[in-house]
Amino acid sequence: MKRILSIILLASACYSANAQETATSEKKVRFGIKAGVNSSSLNWNIQGPQISSIHSFYAGGIIVFPVSKHFNIQSELIYSGEGAKAS
Repeated sequence: MKRILSIILLASACYSANAQETATSEKKVRFGIKAGVNSSSLNWNIQGPQISSIHSFYAGGIIVFPVSKHFNIQSELIYSGEGAKAS
């Protein structure tokens, strides 16, 4: 049952998603957001401190500036938590 529901949800998401713009779209600045999970690790095999990974997130914004019909400039500002815990 879970498999069938997952397939239906994936198919409906793919059907409704449209990555291409229409031919009559206007040239305008577009904004967006970006977010996700970040898992960073540090592998260090020396006698001494214990190193472990941390789990964090990243988030930010995106601005797309249209230059011509087939060329855009995309600018991003992202916060990303990285590093490792040492004891």
